[in-house]
Amino acid sequence: MSAGHLEEEGVAAIASALINNQSLQSLDMAYTSSGDGGTVAIGCALATNHTLRTLKFHNVSIKTKGEVAIASALLQNQSLREVYLTGSFLDEGAFAIAKALRTNQTIYKLSLQGKHIKTDGAIAIAIALEQNQTLQTLKLIFPHECYDTITVPIARALITNQTLSELILCTTIGFDGAVAIASALKENQSLRVLDLRDTTLDDNGADVIAEALQTNTTLHTLNIKCAIIGPRGAMAFASASTKNHSLEALNLELHNWEDDPWSLEDHLNIRWAKRLIAKSLYANTMIDVSSYLPDNIIPLAIAYMSTHHQHVSKIYSLLREKPELFAY
Repeated sequence: MSAGHLEEEGVAAIASALINNQSLQSLDMAYTSSGDGGTVAIGCALATNHTLRTLKFHNVSIKTKGEVAIASALLQNQSLREVYLTGSFLDEGAFAIAKALRTNQTIYKLSLQGKHIKTDGAIAIAIALEQNQTLQTLKLIFPHECYDTITVPIARALITNQTLSELILCTTIGFDGAVAIASALKENQSLRVLDLRDTTLDDNGADVIAEALQTNTTLHTLNIKCAIIGPRGAMAFASASTKNHSLEALNLELHNWEDDPWSLEDHLNIRWAKRLIAKSLYANTMIDVSSYLPDNIIPLAIAYMSTHHQHVSKIYSLLREKPELFAY
């Protein structure tokens, strides 16, 4: 059920119906103007509802009272499996969510998106993650102003937590955050998907994470789309991909590769890195990687042409028809 664009009174009416409803399994409150009153009412209803499986509060600015009400309901509710919340997550709200995570044994997918989170709140959520034994997917989206506030404690929690299989972390990742992620990848045995899209991960951070990938044997998907990695970071991941035998997907579509005024050598390094990664993933998955070839192959063609005395148009055909000729 979708309740989009309802005002607070409408949300309160849904909450009243939810108390006695025994059939509804999904409730989407996206884009509602629920206010504290509506959100608190939904929280109270969830405490006694035993049929709802999915709750979504996307693009709804939940305030502290609403966060506390939803979190308190999660202490009692035993039916919810997926929860998506957009809020402020200042101390009281973050602490309430953390308390719920420590004891809830039914939720396996949790998404938290907020404008703010402080260090103490992030640490509380991380400690709860260490104790939780049921959560399988955790998505955390916080603004880049948070720096490593959320990244470091969450990454450290992964050393202890051995049930989470997917972590989506969209926030600032500085060098300390990258080191913490790398340490987790060396110890954690459960994580299968690590999604670091739209982060501030740079070449220095890429170096340490790539080094950890060389010994990690469980991760099969890494997404670093739209980070700020350059040629050095790309080559670090390429090198790691030749040593890692579990990785099946590595997204290196980074926003600044074509925009930055790098040298031809830098662009060639990037192309070689992508080809080497594609070759390594092919060895791991035995799938056709020709579809991964970039459309802009002129720099790679020039490099090949200079040593094989071939025309660019012929190189283009060769690359499309026989990509193995360009294996690193």
